[in-house]
Amino acid sequence: MIGNKPIQQVTDGEWTAFNNMLFKLQSNLGKPPLHKEQHCFEIIEREKKKKARELCKAEITIKKERVDKDDAEALREKARFKKVAPRTVQRHQGNLRSALNHAVKLGVISHNSYKSFVLSEKAIDELRNARPETSRMLWLDEFKDLLGKDKWTSEKTEIDDPLCWGPIIARLHGLRSEEILQLKPKNVRSDDGLLFFDIERGTGQSAKSNNARRFVPIHSQLLELGFMELVERQKNHGKRRVFDKVARSESSKKTFTATFTKKFTYYRKTRKIYEQRLDFHALRTTFNSRTVGYAIPDTASRYMMGHKNEDVGIVNYLPEGFPLKTLKSLIELEQIDLSVVSSASAKLKSHAPAPISPSMMGLSWMRGNLPEILITPRRHNTRRGNLLSTEAVRYDQVAAEIDDGRCYYCRRKILSERRNVYEDIEHYLDKSKEYYRKWCFSPVNLLISCPCMQFRKIHP
Repeated sequence: MIGNKPIQQVTDGEWTAFNNMLFKLQSNLGKPPLHKEQHCFEIIEREKKKKARELCKAEITIKKERVDKDDAEALREKARFKKVAPRTVQRHQGNLRSALNHAVKLGVISHNSYKSFVLSEKAIDELRNARPETSRMLWLDEFKDLLGKDKWTSEKTEIDDPLCWGPIIARLHGLRSEEILQLKPKNVRSDDGLLFFDIERGTGQSAKSNNARRFVPIHSQLLELGFMELVERQKNHGKRRVFDKVARSESSKKTFTATFTKKFTYYRKTRKIYEQRLDFHALRTTFNSRTVGYAIPDTASRYMMGHKNEDVGIVNYLPEGFPLKTLKSLIELEQIDLSVVSSASAKLKSHAPAPISPSMMGLSWMRGNLPEILITPRRHNTRRGNLLSTEAVRYDQVAAEIDDGRCYYCRRKILSERRNVYEDIEHYLDKSKEYYRKWCFSPVNLLISCPCMQFRKIHP
């Protein structure tokens, strides 16, 4: 934005224009993939036009539905341009200042002409005071409202659903979202019968700092929900992670959190319980607040949270951390109401394969020396196209492959977390939507509604 010229020739006016541009940046800068291909000015202009259209739609909704003043202001606020926080601006300024300071040390430039343009702490405080409150809130009764939704009360929720387990783990243990999502079955360990999370920096895992490496006892309430049944299930299925349904993001950091946070936000918005200041990390904030309320020693609290410990006695004479029994007694001080949450065993039973009868399947059965054998069609890929053949398979093999999340016929992975947007949607036949009612089963496939086994209704 200042052109291709030596840094010594940049004028004060150009540095001021650079700062003004920083304040115009949107709050989610860099997250959309399109931002990688656009200049800052293009991003700002595109976002302004988008928000102008949203604001126009909001005004139409307000007039058409005669919305009251409070709701009208909420609609307008949602449509307005969200700019970066003053602290974020200061961080960007600090990055440039550091680079120029390094150039001065190397003798490349004589002085740092941008140093005086970096925001001071006093200026940051003034700017923050002029903005609406953005600090995180504590999850109080809102957490009960969250647990009262279908994701936690329905037995149809899959046992390995990270959206179900994640908030409870964060609330009871204060773990970061990335620490939860990258847990492996081997990270759930025991010592003298005491189960604990081994938070480590292993293969495919990261830790925010060296202090994040720690042992955290597993809360008894999490065990009562059947968390170990989930761990054993994932281990038996050969899963590398406990919550393997969450994929890494496409952003530069490649984190699980970026993907998971979007789903957590979307779920709360669709259930009408969304509050901007009550995000997933606020569960960790709530845990920290509770440790203060229970008068837990600051050194123990810092250890469980994975924060840097300033106590010399702890750092030098207790480098391996606190005894697990001590941490267990402290973490059990907090007990929350989980009576509405269905257990893992109930989820396992509700997702167990149902027995298949010949009358239900419309298929032929044979009996011989082997257990029940199913004569079933199966699709094969050839150069001439897809061919349908018949082969005999054991029923327990079919059930095992369905439980593994693959369609037995077409062998494709069924991605349950994106069932309504992926190409595998016909596996589920969402009849609640008019569009999908034109699909129906073929007589040979009632085991699972696979796209390869369906035909389309022809309306006259």
